[in-house]
Amino acid sequence: MKYILFVGRLIEDKGISEYVKLAELCKNSNFIFLIAGKFSNSNKSRIKKSAFLNLISDTKNLKFYESPDNIDSLYNKCNVVVLPSYREGFSKVVLEANAHGRPVITFDTIGCGENIIEGKTGYIVEFKNIEVMLEKITMILKNYKLNYELSVSSRDHAIKNFSVKKIIDTHKEIYEKKI
Repeated sequence: MKYILFVGRLIEDKGISEYVKLAELCKNSNFIFLIAGKFSNSNKSRIKKSAFLNLISDTKNLKFYESPDNIDSLYNKCNVVVLPSYREGFSKVVLEANAHGRPVITFDTIGCGENIIEGKTGYIVEFKNIEVMLEKITMILKNYKLNYELSVSSRDHAIKNFSVKKIIDTHKEIYEKKI
């Protein structure tokens, strides 16, 4: 089995419908799509829990974890992270995936691809183009060497650019320039 992970609030703007469609397109494969997230009552693009559970009920290769206690175990289990979000601020999911050495495939939208090095730590695809997104998922999951190289590069990228030491040193540098 190969595992694909979505992490995020369960709202339309996170691309949850596109993610479910990806799972449906792969129903006869050995790909298992994992969803880890919480429902939002305050967001205007929220999805009702009953509608969401109905949406995924017939998708046998999709597993839902509502507010998992240990998100690390899901990152460690997956082979690739998919972020079909319509927009992000500074994507924490991309950083978490990189820290776990997982490549990311995302749409070319604001805030999603800024921390992805195309072909090195993942792939950025045209907005709402789930066919190309599926091609990238398949390419990674069917090529062990590529998956390994992307995973190593993702982890290296996280350590080099987003470690606690790096962030503290950068903040210290900014403060010293201001003083």
